[in-house]
Amino acid sequence: MIDFIKNPVITGAFSPKFYWTGKLHEDAERINRPHIKAEGEKENRIQETINIITDLQGVSEITLTDMFNIQNRLLKANNWKGVKAGFRFHNVGFSDTPQFVQVRQLTEQLFPVSVMNKAGLLEWYKQIQTIHPLSDLNGRTFGIILAVLNEIRIAKKID
Repeated sequence: MIDFIKNPVITGAFSPKFYWTGKLHEDAERINRPHIKAEGEKENRIQETINIITDLQGVSEITLTDMFNIQNRLLKANNWKGVKAGFRFHNVGFSDTPQFVQVRQLTEQLFPVSVMNKAGLLEWYKQIQTIHPLSDLNGRTFGIILAVLNEIRIAKKID
């Protein structure tokens, strides 16, 4: 496994805070807070996030396939038309985000991702969000992955 702190796959100015608590409802609300604030809770995002985290409880390694399955489940649950699960095939407007042609290779270097200490999880999250690899739902998909891995980190007292 890559030591994300000593050997980052990608660097950027994105500087997230670690807000995952290991408390299912609180983490689900925090993952969805930006979208709910902007759009309202019309799609019951929090419950769908809770359902996915619950279904993944005990999973200590997340693969690239798992990442796409989470994204696809979110898309289907909310009946999003026209958005397909998968890598993005367009550039996004963030200054540090790599061009879409680099996305697949950079993302593959970050998977599979396993339970690790808090600093490692935060660095992984920073890198995957900087790459912004998905066609949509990057924040929710990677927030769910971190919530699942953090829950195990807390249970195993890794830090």
